[in-house]
Amino acid sequence: KPSMESDYAEDHQWWNAIYSDWLWLVDKYAPSKTLLDVGAGTGEFVRFMRGARWLAWGIEADKKMAERHDLFCGNYRDHYFWEDGIKGHVKGIGMISAHWLMEHLADPADFLSWAHDALATNGMLLFTIPNDFSEIQYKAMLAIRRPYYWLHETHINYWNATSIREWLPKHGFNIMHSKTY
Repeated sequence: KPSMESDYAEDHQWWNAIYSDWLWLVDKYAPSKTLLDVGAGTGEFVRFMRGARWLAWGIEADKKMAERHDLFCGNYRDHYFWEDGIKGHVKGIGMISAHWLMEHLADPADFLSWAHDALATNGMLLFTIPNDFSEIQYKAMLAIRRPYYWLHETHINYWNATSIREWLPKHGFNIMHSKTY
């Protein structure tokens, strides 16, 4: 989104509180303090984790965004970033994060397979996805009289809390924690 950076800057304090919640969870369980953030956007989560003494990198598909924020440019399917750019520096990644990414992927199962293979033994996948039809959205939709106002043309996958909890174990992941905001 064109306003992504300014929107983020406006909510910087809130985001740091969210990142602190995530850090509290993952610090206890990750096998190493290494992070690869896929779809890193502005790189703020990467910078936050570096400030928490994690070895952190980010991959961002948008070239201009990646260049502005000192991130690798590309996507998880790009051989360069994994084999030549990241793997040579880390022997298995303690945590992969993917925030607001899986709803955009044509093949999210492929992403999960890739992430599972890229993680260290007992590595963690931390991700966020929109819960794209909740009671709140239903009430808002009725109140403003605009059906499905939140749907975005780039969102090609949708989950709710139940469907994602059923789907992840089928792709080799154990769910350690689930949280909604």
